Amino acid sequence: MEISFGHDYSDTNRHLCESEMKGDWVVFTCPKCRGYEKRYNLKTEEMRVKGNEDFDIFHDGQYFPPEMQDMPERSLN
Repeated sequence: MEISFGHDYSDTNRHLCESEMKGDWVVFTCPKCRGYEKRYNLKTEEMRVKGNEDFDIFHDGQYFPPEMQDMPERSLN
């Protein structure tokens, strides 16, 4: 399963977020924007954003469950 909130932009204002699972939520945090957090609930599909959402910055990120992180790419297709 892949969760991605990406934009197809090659703009210099693109920030790659880090992700982790907290309960039912996948939590994306931006290492460049202090306090920015985007959460996605896997059960309810609710999305929440915390912190200053600067619309000139495109926050991008992915989440892969830990059991899939070490799999060779060809096995994911």
